[in-house]
Amino acid sequence: MAGEIGRRSLLLALPAALVGSHVRAAPPLRSAALSNAVIAVSDMARSLPVYERLFGPSLPDGDTAIFRMARSPAFLALRKVRPEEKPGYASFGIAIQDFIPERVEAALTDLGVAGARAATHNGRSTVWFEDPDGGRVQFAAPGHIPGAVAAAARPPTQAAPFPLQTFSHVTVNARDRPRTAAFFEAIFPMPVQAMQGPGSLMRRIGPGPDFLALSNKADAPDFRPGVDHACFAVADFDVAAAIAALAKAGFQPVEVGDKALIKPMTCRARLRQFPNNGGGPSYPLGTFEVYFQDPDNTAIQLQDVSYCGGSGRQGEICP
Repeated sequence: MAGEIGRRSLLLALPAALVGSHVRAAPPLRSAALSNAVIAVSDMARSLPVYERLFGPSLPDGDTAIFRMARSPAFLALRKVRPEEKPGYASFGIAIQDFIPERVEAALTDLGVAGARAATHNGRSTVWFEDPDGGRVQFAAPGHIPGAVAAAARPPTQAAPFPLQTFSHVTVNARDRPRTAAFFEAIFPMPVQAMQGPGSLMRRIGPGPDFLALSNKADAPDFRPGVDHACFAVADFDVAAAIAALAKAGFQPVEVGDKALIKPMTCRARLRQFPNNGGGPSYPLGTFEVYFQDPDNTAIQLQDVSYCGGSGRQGEICP
């Protein structure tokens, strides 16, 4: 109809400050959960045994190794780095409620999202697009698993020190945190789940406790946009036992606070204190968080299944 302004035109016409405020139109999609993270490694023969020592056997999907979660259909994938890539996180995925590829692609295209396209692999449909800093994001149906391993039984992980239970969160380094937050909020509701000081903002995915953490460190000399790290949840998380298991698997424990010590095959325990919403009345000592660096220096975090990015002994208390 003449005079009508499409949703995309309206978003483009409004000043950026207004797009991120109360005048923004209702998001067209609804998230269900975090779905997956894909890590590109420089040497599969070197990296895969390291991950399998920690998480148990993987499942092959062509040239990709899949680690499935025990309590959810989410997964971690390893694959060889491609010529145009650097080792690290190649993409992450979010499950979308009522997922219909054509509808999701149209909604993203209508919002002006860069590179939104539907794809089908082994009979499984997904939609790919890029965030404001060029990071690759995948949308898929709840329960999405690569076709080659969807029907396969999960390998036994009882002997592994960290049988993966669920996907906890992804932390994204954004050049402009308000812009990235507004970008995702225009696609689906993403309420604040927790804050960790002025530098990180936890946004809930689906019903939670899954979340997307947006970090604002663009002024840091070593800033690199994109996924900083992914976090996977384990049962009965204990910081001392986790560091001991990592050390036994070949990781060198290092001090927190000295970035020069963070190198491939190191691990560390961070004690998040009150100024960063750690600890609190229920556990004044602070909230422990465990990280390790893989052979390419890609970071992974391990936490308890109750972790929501908040305070308390396990980071389980969120407003």
